[in-house]
Amino acid sequence: MMTDGWLGWIWRLGGVLGVVLVAGGSTGPAVDPRQGVVGEIWQGDLARRLAVADRLADSLSFDELFASLELGPSYNLQVPVGRVQGSHEVRGLDHPYLVLVPDGYDPRVRTPVRIYLHGGVARRNLPADGEWWQQLDRLASRLAVADRLADSFDTHIAVFPAAWSASKWWQESQLANLGGLLTRLKMAYNVDENRVHVVGVSDGGTGAWYIAFRDPTPWAGFIPIIGHPAVLASPQVEVEGQMHVVNLRIRSFLVFNGELDRLYPARSVRPYVDLFREAEVDVEFVELAGEGHTVEWFPQHAGRIDTFVEETPRDPLPSRISWETEDAAKFSRVHWLMIDALGLSAGDAPLPDIERRLPGTSNLMVGFPRYRPSGRVEATAAGNEIEIHSRGVRRVRLLLSPRQFDLSRPVRVHVNGVQRHVGVVTPDRRTLLRWAARDLDRSMLFGAELEIRIPASSEVP
Repeated sequence: MMTDGWLGWIWRLGGVLGVVLVAGGSTGPAVDPRQGVVGEIWQGDLARRLAVADRLADSLSFDELFASLELGPSYNLQVPVGRVQGSHEVRGLDHPYLVLVPDGYDPRVRTPVRIYLHGGVARRNLPADGEWWQQLDRLASRLAVADRLADSFDTHIAVFPAAWSASKWWQESQLANLGGLLTRLKMAYNVDENRVHVVGVSDGGTGAWYIAFRDPTPWAGFIPIIGHPAVLASPQVEVEGQMHVVNLRIRSFLVFNGELDRLYPARSVRPYVDLFREAEVDVEFVELAGEGHTVEWFPQHAGRIDTFVEETPRDPLPSRISWETEDAAKFSRVHWLMIDALGLSAGDAPLPDIERRLPGTSNLMVGFPRYRPSGRVEATAAGNEIEIHSRGVRRVRLLLSPRQFDLSRPVRVHVNGVQRHVGVVTPDRRTLLRWAARDLDRSMLFGAELEIRIPASSEVP
């Protein structure tokens, strides 16, 4: 179903970039032990990191811990570069991956990352040794752009995960896979947390949309290429979870579709792009005249992709957040906002579902099915004031960063026009360390949590 195109050529290029390292399942220490206690947070699995966080909570003052965590670990000077190949277990399945690290990687410099999602996820078994990138020879002969791609590759760490019929890009196993890979990279390499972009081709392009709907926090922006968000509205492809359009607002998108694509022609994608734009999503849509389900046009647009990546760094502490979920147990968080409990509450805001009628039809809708009730929050932070509009939510948790809020002054929270909190929130070392252990993100550190309960209608006099 998929043509992997220029990504296959990058894989071919990777063969000449350096040594082969089979990383296996190891997540051994990658940081310089001279970093001291804070460096320990960047080692081991989550359970170990959380245990370390609890142990270190009384070691330094809050301000000292915050400054050390912002600085981050001192990364080893000697780490593998070139082609790094390995795998890790996710939900009982072995998920292989390939990482290409520039020969000029400097551990003292924060380095951007791009995650590349391939096509063809319907196959039952994965080829060995990274050959899930298809049609390499044909593509290499047609794309005489080795120098161009080599220059681009020198600017970032490239990650090539794998998907197949047992773990498709639009399933929760892949969210865990990609999150786990990013964590591994952060442990070993000096990753620029605010410049990690997702690029996907065909099924991978559709997968990029899925990740943006379900788990946008770690990623800076998305480049779906010859995919289609409407695939995620089909029960036949085993999509896990519901898609909520407001969740796309937090990121920017550069979208490519061919005019003559036999699977996903640009004209069929445009109604979804229009819907997203009406919902205030930042989408640049490139309709490729005369092109089919192929990426042979890539050399003409490589610069456009590089420009998009350069101009869309992630804002780790955005002032405006929209989030909707049907599952507060698994998909509760975006950046500093968490939806902890769903349910009808007093004074729910009028936040309608986002969909639109397909032009030229009487009853066909552009949107995504809703099988379970969801809760939605629109939150805006300005100074120490937080304004929340919610629907179908009973409890939210706010993660407060000293870089976003002045924790020496009262924080005021209004929900649907009613003041629900006013007061000083005390910074807590254990909270700071535990969120740092979860995120491994030097630019997104939280020093306090604030729980806001929204009463049900029956609880209001």
